[in-house]
Amino acid sequence: MRDLNKQNGTSIIGWNPLVEYALLEYDWPGNIRELRNVFERAMVFAENGMISLEDLPEYLLKKFGMDRFIEEENEDCEKTMLEKAEEMAIKAALKIADGNKSQACKLLGISRSVLYDKLKKYKDIKI
Repeated sequence: MRDLNKQNGTSIIGWNPLVEYALLEYDWPGNIRELRNVFERAMVFAENGMISLEDLPEYLLKKFGMDRFIEEENEDCEKTMLEKAEEMAIKAALKIADGNKSQACKLLGISRSVLYDKLKKYKDIKI
């Protein structure tokens, strides 16, 4: 990450835990070259110093069904960007965790009480 930041003039300091999950679960048929290209692309598109799901290529997200979370985020214009990202991350974490709230909390790095507050806030999140 340090080398790519220097090479591309970016200042990425981390990534969303869901990004890490997607990268670890992908088969990487192109080996390290493909991984480096995907990571470099994500770093270039990332905002606010963090790589998020929407920074990853669509083919990688489709493999895990995560692409629909990004589409849903783009369709909902009434929410702020932060709210959209937060809701998308919660939906994705719950999907990955097969509805297990404790696992979703670990993926998101939040407590169960915070998750329950967010579920109340975003009533349209289906578990």
